[in-house]
Amino acid sequence: MLRHIPKVCLFLSAVLSATAGCGHHTKWTAWMQTGWLIGMDKETYRVERVLDGQSFAVTYRGRLQQVCIAGVKAPGLMEKGGAEARGKLADLIEGKNVRVELLPGVQYDDLGRPLANVYLDDADVAAALSSRTIKVGGTDEAEKSPKP
Repeated sequence: MLRHIPKVCLFLSAVLSATAGCGHHTKWTAWMQTGWLIGMDKETYRVERVLDGQSFAVTYRGRLQQVCIAGVKAPGLMEKGGAEARGKLADLIEGKNVRVELLPGVQYDDLGRPLANVYLDDADVAAALSSRTIKVGGTDEAEKSPKP
């Protein structure tokens, strides 16, 4: 049985390289990653690093796993307001423990990161971010939460 494993790996590698340009590769990768993420749902993880205004990385099964917060749209790091959006999320969750609840069926963003509802001390992180001022496209949005 074990002697067939290298042949199966070679076959899968050939399939992946043959379908790399037609969209099947993405579906295959998502399927493989979904299997990898089984067990990640509804667990608490320490945020190792905030990547941008809507995603972060946690250690899962000995490696960094990126997670995108469902319902949050923030500018990329290289876009106007991106560094500030990243800073807002970092102030809120970096170095803290958050609960990750993957969306049903494990859905992914455009970059292949799993989408999840994220909670900090039972508070929804997406809701907390929407109540803060974030520069989008160089314009200031008004503060939605009252100042203390």
